[in-house]
Amino acid sequence: ISVLLTVLLLLVLVLGGLVTYALRHAQVVNNSGNTGGGTSQTTTTPVTPSDHAKAVVQQYYNDINNKNYHDAYYLWERNASGQSYASFVNGYAHTVSDALTISNIVESGGTVKVEMDIVATERNGNKTTQHTYSGYYVVGQVNGTWKILSGYLTQVR
Repeated sequence: ISVLLTVLLLLVLVLGGLVTYALRHAQVVNNSGNTGGGTSQTTTTPVTPSDHAKAVVQQYYNDINNKNYHDAYYLWERNASGQSYASFVNGYAHTVSDALTISNIVESGGTVKVEMDIVATERNGNKTTQHTYSGYYVVGQVNGTWKILSGYLTQVR
């Protein structure tokens, strides 16, 4: 009986170690992601309205940087961008990449204002330039989905 108990105890310890390893490995896999810029970032599930708004704006620029204009365009509330899909895509014709820096997030009356700076790298022919824009997007829920409701960006450099 003592040999059987020893074998069972060893089996429980081995299985416990395997479960612990599997859970830690799954957590590492679930917490890593590629933003399209070649860097990894920890992904978390948005909890607060500010988290949701930040995630929408970050996704918007990830889509732009990945040339996924369709998904970026549809992060805007219908017609909030003020332009057709073709005009929207054409507006990014010279964009190589956009680097987003969120400076402030303010919740107000069911919407969230995400203040930011964008460094846009653009290529026109053989010439590459960078321009800095400053402004904000207002993000809120439309039929239960977080969308960009409006925005304002102005070139500062």
